[in-house]
Amino acid sequence: MPTGHNRGGFRYFRHEQPADDERCALTTSSYQLPGMSVGYVRDPMVELRYRRRFLQQWQWHYRRVREVTPWFSLPLFTRMIEYADVMNLWSYPALRLDDAPYVLLVMAGFISTRTASGELTRERFWFDGSVADVGDLWSAGRTVPATLFRVVYRAPLQTPLPTAASIMYWEPVRQVTRLADISVPRVSRSELKSFARFLERYEAQRRTRLSGVSEDWL
Repeated sequence: MPTGHNRGGFRYFRHEQPADDERCALTTSSYQLPGMSVGYVRDPMVELRYRRRFLQQWQWHYRRVREVTPWFSLPLFTRMIEYADVMNLWSYPALRLDDAPYVLLVMAGFISTRTASGELTRERFWFDGSVADVGDLWSAGRTVPATLFRVVYRAPLQTPLPTAASIMYWEPVRQVTRLADISVPRVSRSELKSFARFLERYEAQRRTRLSGVSEDWL
């Protein structure tokens, strides 16, 4: 709601409920703002279906994220796959794989970036307030797709991570669904090799870990 305060031709707004100020990325004084929650009881069959399809199409998903931010590197992409495994993202029954790269983007938290002039900045991505848990993206009652936002921050001077006081600007993000809308280059040969090495190593470790979990239940 408007505050009645104006400066430089800009109107100022506040939340109707003061408690919402600390929960909102645009007004909070905290740098530890809770993000979208992700966590589901692991369902091996559902997980297998979604995870396999995602990995088969990983180049497409990676390029969609890179279309949004070139600072989302391949090492970060692989770390987020590992994180998604830990949080059982692939076990959500209604998961839409078209949303998966943007979910990883939100799960990544603060990403280090630089402006054209070389200034160190950070950016973070959020879905709108209708998404508290990632499952809200695919709830049966949803009639309008959730909006994805980018918030760009100056490098913080007094806190380990940015707060709302460090915000430079924010903007809605267009989510790409067609290959024709992708302008970033194809995945390079070196990236293909790097991802193949990651997958070979990580999948072996994951199989060992999951076999241990299965034995614990026997």
